[in-house]
Amino acid sequence: MTIKGIRCLLLAAIAVNMPMGEPAFAAASQQPDGQQVYVREGCQVCHGGMGRGGVGPSFVGDRLLALPDYVVTRILIGGGEMPAFEDKISDAEIAAVANYIRTTWGDQPGNITARQITAERKKLSKEASKEASKQPK
Repeated sequence: MTIKGIRCLLLAAIAVNMPMGEPAFAAASQQPDGQQVYVREGCQVCHGGMGRGGVGPSFVGDRLLALPDYVVTRILIGGGEMPAFEDKISDAEIAAVANYIRTTWGDQPGNITARQITAERKKLSKEASKEASKQPK
């Protein structure tokens, strides 16, 4: 084997063993990868790597994936056994994972934006404030 061949093998081995995180030189405006967020945040533990469920419900054939607000709200506030992610990941990451879930298993467009997540957070905050004000003192 030549020196050039050895160098190529070494570079390939290094590339295969590199972490999947964002490269240090990535542009600040680059969108997070939804699949990476799905894995990193542990979504696959309950929903499965193939979206078929387990502890959590299956995404395959779930008609609710057609409703972007439902998907976003569920990620933000959780429900049942699912934890809330509103304080755990950014709006861009929530948009990315929602788009990943919807496009991969819901046959829906991946057009949810971080701005929509911000707006949904504000809406949920207002609703929570209204509910709190209705509570007897």
